[in-house]
Amino acid sequence: MAKYILAHDLGTSGNKASLMDREGRLIHSITESYRTHFLGEGLVEQDPLDWWQAVCRCTEAMLEKVSADEIGAVSFSAQMNGCLLVDERGVPLKRSMIWSDKRSTKQLRNLAERIDPDRIYSLTGHRLSETYGLGKYLWIREFEPELLKGKHYWLNAKDYLVFRLTGKILTDYTDAAGTNLFDLVDYTWSPEILEAARISPEVLPEAVPSVTPVGNLTAEAARETGLSRKTMVVMGAGDGVAATVGAGCLRPGQAYNYIGSSAWVSAATSEPIFDREQRIFTFPHIYRGLYSPCGATMSGGGVLAWMKREMADSEEKPMPFSRLDELIAQSEPGARGILFLPYILGERSPLWNYDARGVFFGLSMENNRADIYRAVMEGISLNMGLIFDCFTQAGDFSEITLIGGGAKSDIQAQILADIFDRPLNIPERLEEATSLGAAVIGALGAEMVSDTASLNIARPLTKTVYPDPARRDFYRDLSQRFIRLYETVKPLY
Repeated sequence: MAKYILAHDLGTSGNKASLMDREGRLIHSITESYRTHFLGEGLVEQDPLDWWQAVCRCTEAMLEKVSADEIGAVSFSAQMNGCLLVDERGVPLKRSMIWSDKRSTKQLRNLAERIDPDRIYSLTGHRLSETYGLGKYLWIREFEPELLKGKHYWLNAKDYLVFRLTGKILTDYTDAAGTNLFDLVDYTWSPEILEAARISPEVLPEAVPSVTPVGNLTAEAARETGLSRKTMVVMGAGDGVAATVGAGCLRPGQAYNYIGSSAWVSAATSEPIFDREQRIFTFPHIYRGLYSPCGATMSGGGVLAWMKREMADSEEKPMPFSRLDELIAQSEPGARGILFLPYILGERSPLWNYDARGVFFGLSMENNRADIYRAVMEGISLNMGLIFDCFTQAGDFSEITLIGGGAKSDIQAQILADIFDRPLNIPERLEEATSLGAAVIGALGAEMVSDTASLNIARPLTKTVYPDPARRDFYRDLSQRFIRLYETVKPLY
């Protein structure tokens, strides 16, 4: 009897495969890395054949733990906002331009002369940006037009893997929303944007719900992966929405904050959030009629990793979170006058300013290393607070779940609770939300479970961190100073 779900989480650096049972328990996981091609001038690509090989190798490792007949479903979460062109047989025409490829500024500027970018946001819930797939497709049309002469399709990462397993060309609503072409309310490719962009809808795959059972494996896919032909392939979702599911945000009013190398706040809502300043964006949830607004920042734990690498003593490297907390505990809220803008990689939400850079402000002779570390952690957290403020227009969000590596830091959790002015729930498993979300989607689509209750999504909490009422006004004032500092230095970028 099939009792396991195999979830593949196709990230930017590699594929993490997780084997879970019907109760959502993790049986085994393995990661297979692959290469990213940085070609300069904002060109960033990956070879889809590397994705497929990573999936095959990870699957082979899983089949050392369980038999193929015991795996009832395969599903995916994956990097979003890419542009992979395949011919009518599903053969890639070039490497995939991934989300971080930003070569299409000129093409989007030209498109903005034919359709108001504000109109695109009001239809799709996403600002017109190089991050999304539309600009990438327009770049190919201008510089590699020979690729578009024959029958072709535009896929994202997981869509290609679903094709390799089943032979079917499809996408899901969440990845469709990452193209800048999908009408968020009508759940259709937008005729208005397609006309303005002069793109035929025939190049776009049919968009279906994330929990759609696509079909069983082809004979060739079964041979290459070692899986049974009886295994059901379920469509899956983009990684941001899969993480929303894995974090337990399945009803309106539930929100979570992920702190990893990057960071984001996301939630489940009954309506899209169309932010007046376009600071955040909205995806469809896996359940039609629910939405998953999100604000993603470049400035997460990667900034702290940079600080630890550059400032730690040689005997402290690599510095664990416990040691970092020890140092920061020697400082105090406000870092003795230091403010830090954490934009060392530029910024997405809430600023959408790729020219922004990091700034330390207020340093004095009285400051020490502990103050600098605290200022960095507070800068990251203040930025997350600005993103969360965008969500309050859609509901109360009385509690927030904190996941990711940043949740290992007690001080980080307390700072975030104080800034959000909300309790933060810390689950038992901090870094498996995306894989768990993909497994949930797989189990639902393959009808291995009837609902999410049995999948233990509301995982046991290790603790709840409550905001300190005495710091509420302090952090509100500090947030205002943080905003003023950015606005003051912005012209210098």
